[in-house]
Amino acid sequence: MPEHSFPTLDLERINELRTYYPSQMAFSDTMDEFLEDADVRLAQMRRALSTNRLEVIQEHAHALKGSSEFVGAQQLAWFCQTIQKEAGQTDESTIQALEVELQRFKNRFAHVIKG
Repeated sequence: MPEHSFPTLDLERINELRTYYPSQMAFSDTMDEFLEDADVRLAQMRRALSTNRLEVIQEHAHALKGSSEFVGAQQLAWFCQTIQKEAGQTDESTIQALEVELQRFKNRFAHVIKG
């Protein structure tokens, strides 16, 4: 996968979302739903890879790209876009890189929320 660098977390987008939702709880619920969905989609992409179902990988990459963009996970969205376009070249290391980026987002998000 080619290297490209976007911020792990778009703080401007996070602040937009915070003001958009009527309460901190609604914002937190949305972020929790994103993180849970991302974990599920990654697991489904891994299963699809094991059976060489490239269209399933593309579908999950597309969905995760959209939700990543929505919550400000720019680098994660870029990874998903790349996977979507190059599904035929997706391998275990690609999925692992996506998992690493998701973990970076989780860590950065937790730091921003607590800090």
